[in-house]
Amino acid sequence: MGGLARGGPIKVSARLIVLDANLANWRAARERRRRLERELSCFVTPAEQRDLLATLDRYPDSATWELRELLARRATRNRVQPWPAIRPVDPHRK
Repeated sequence: MGGLARGGPIKVSARLIVLDANLANWRAARERRRRLERELSCFVTPAEQRDLLATLDRYPDSATWELRELLARRATRNRVQPWPAIRPVDPHRK
């Protein structure tokens, strides 16, 4: 009963332990990202954000990808772009 591991079948109890560990890791990573988002939220003005990005440029992408991803997500979330389909139609436009 269960999948095969290198040493043979995996018991259900072992699967539950692995699942529990994976969930704990996922929750810890989510909490770390939330904390990081809160810390990044203090960079409000465009000048502060440019300074932060200039600082991140000094480091390899492998070390800053998560920060850049959070900043990009925040920038797109704050930008209001109307959907073309819901814009009012100008009846005089040909």
